[in-house]
Amino acid sequence: MNRTRLLVLIMSIFVVLLPTTVGTVAAQNVVAYGQNVSGTLGPAAPVSVFTFVGAANDLVTARVIAISPELDPNISILSPTQQQVAANDNDPLVPGGTDARISTVLPADGVYLIIIAATNGTSGDFLLLLDGQPAAESDLTAFEEEMPFAGAGDGDAAAGAPNPTQVFTFSADPNAPTSASFSTADAGYMFSAEVRNATSGQLVAFVTGSDTNPVSLTLAAGNQTFSVAIFPADPNIVGTVQFTTQIVLPMDEAPPPVVTEEAAAPPPPPTTAPCIITPANNAVNIRTAPNVNTTVAGQLAVGQSDIATALTLGGDGFIWYRLTNGWVRADVVNAAGPCIELPSVDANAEAPAPVVTEEVAPQNGQQPPVQPSPTSPPSGGPPPPAQTEEAQPPQQQPPTATPPPPQQQPPTATPPPPQQQPPTATPSPQQQPPTATFTPSFTPTILPTATFTPSFTPTTPPPAQVAPQDARFNNPLNIPLDNTASVLDFVSFPGGDTEDRVRWDIIGMNPNSSLPGGRARLVISVSCFGEGTSQIQFFTGGQTFSCGQTIVDQEVTFNSKTGSVVITAVGGTGTYVQWVLTGTATRVN
Repeated sequence: MNRTRLLVLIMSIFVVLLPTTVGTVAAQNVVAYGQNVSGTLGPAAPVSVFTFVGAANDLVTARVIAISPELDPNISILSPTQQQVAANDNDPLVPGGTDARISTVLPADGVYLIIIAATNGTSGDFLLLLDGQPAAESDLTAFEEEMPFAGAGDGDAAAGAPNPTQVFTFSADPNAPTSASFSTADAGYMFSAEVRNATSGQLVAFVTGSDTNPVSLTLAAGNQTFSVAIFPADPNIVGTVQFTTQIVLPMDEAPPPVVTEEAAAPPPPPTTAPCIITPANNAVNIRTAPNVNTTVAGQLAVGQSDIATALTLGGDGFIWYRLTNGWVRADVVNAAGPCIELPSVDANAEAPAPVVTEEVAPQNGQQPPVQPSPTSPPSGGPPPPAQTEEAQPPQQQPPTATPPPPQQQPPTATPPPPQQQPPTATPSPQQQPPTATFTPSFTPTILPTATFTPSFTPTTPPPAQVAPQDARFNNPLNIPLDNTASVLDFVSFPGGDTEDRVRWDIIGMNPNSSLPGGRARLVISVSCFGEGTSQIQFFTGGQTFSCGQTIVDQEVTFNSKTGSVVITAVGGTGTYVQWVLTGTATRVN
């Protein structure tokens, strides 16, 4: 006889001993995987208890469907040791509905309890659907493995098959994340999938997909083993789902840039070609400074060229290029290459004082001879021709002659019009143009402040629910020997009933502890539903407990079979919680 059949047999014997009605709890029923049972919740029976036999690692799905529109049910599953395995007040597959659904992996072999209660004091009829899958037989040991399922009767998860849910397990990679993907190629087919920690049964992810909505998720690296349950949204539609897992390879990380404490801006890239200067028409003068009144240092003949290294705006208002041995005016030469990129320098810092010729008064009515300058010919020779920056070719230099009268001195060169200045010049400080003053003729019109009246009036949220005040002690939790019973009520914070007190008692114990029924194991657990469940405390036996915990687990006799618990809402805003106490008394002798 296998383990499951033995558990079923034990459960059958256990159920025969159960009475049909227990205090405030409706008649208990035994359900099995694949069965549906109905029940009713109301003031006379606000809680229904069902039992089923499960095995370790079974994937169990319990769904409570409200048949009556006004009923809002909740559900919890307790383990054979009365520990809360899972609880829920909603169905993730039916957003906005009032149904309740639990999917969990059972932690051990034994008899489990299903507690169904009504939320917010509602009442009506319900339908309980219980589905269970044994431990997964398919183990994905290799990644990038595709696991399709379809076709009724072929053993895979198929819509229309007796059990349409398929369960797989796989292990995560200890060194890299794992990606899990779900998809289907069947038009109109929709499915859901639950990923759980195979050891604890904790839900890791819940996804829904279809042929137009493939889904995937990434699991962190580690040594965990996961179970995947895939089931159709509609059991009457046949489809195929592909489940694939693969390792997520990390991206190559580039080394960080080297940063110094004093990181300077990178220098501009070097110029690949020089700025070449050649005479435009005739030979041009090369002067010692960028000014027509400075000394001529040489000439650049027609056909010759030189490299410019800088430019400036001279003191005479012209743009000048700096060559190897002096300066040439930009308007009498041709420039080729990246000349616009040449650095601009300050002409005033480099220009020497202009050459000044002392004026001598005439003697005896005769004009004194002109004192020679560095560029004047020897005494007694003829004067040089009128010279502009377009210097005459060398073969046209005149022979030595007697200086001409003063009125025949060459006129000073007249600068070209300002419009001939290149736009790239940087003016010297003394020649900066005056700042223009602009008085606008347009006076802007100042618009009045706009007034906006919203047309939408937000809806005031409903006030937070509060638990009604009740007697100091609530209904007692009377637990018949070898049976289970439950009791429930509401607490809220900051308003309403913030504290409830419940006494418990085991009914049917033998006063003689040495006789059968004289000793029993008492287990009491709590379930909570609503807003602010983390703000609820249960105090008994000198200890404080929280929602979902077992508050009593001890062996008792006739003299220690009673006790009490205080349920308190201790904080939060809008806290409103329904608590359920469930007790089981099992005889020891």
